[in-house]
Amino acid sequence: MRALLQSAGFTVQGNRASCVHCNGTARLTVSFTADVAFCHRCKWAQNKVQLARGLGRTVHAEESTHRRARLRVEAFRKWLSAKYSELANRERRLARRAEWAKVALIYFPDFEAAWEALAQWYHQRRALEAWFEIAQCKEGRIELFKHWVASNG
Repeated sequence: MRALLQSAGFTVQGNRASCVHCNGTARLTVSFTADVAFCHRCKWAQNKVQLARGLGRTVHAEESTHRRARLRVEAFRKWLSAKYSELANRERRLARRAEWAKVALIYFPDFEAAWEALAQWYHQRRALEAWFEIAQCKEGRIELFKHWVASNG
């Protein structure tokens, strides 16, 4: 998309471009991805096939191996997002229960359920933190992706 926009006369900086269709001095009003571009000022929008056709070019169809790889990465990202949400919710519940347990233990120091809630929080907290650390760095996500591929074929 970047090359197509530049060929069409757009000035591209990062993932933004200055629209050739807008009047005025506003800059970088066009946001784009690999497949679509949209101007937030004049509402001009095109996908890469439309833009290429307008420039008299053709866009080659995606190869099947590339498509499978892209779909696999998209599925991994979806799984990672769901896993992240699941573990964040678990961490939130455990932390909330631990805070309630601390208050309960002030008044009832022999309250076994409160001690159990604190124990669960302290035992699982580091494992959850470690998972979040891994999931937030590039190398960690690569390792998670390898394990995900191995378990999902």
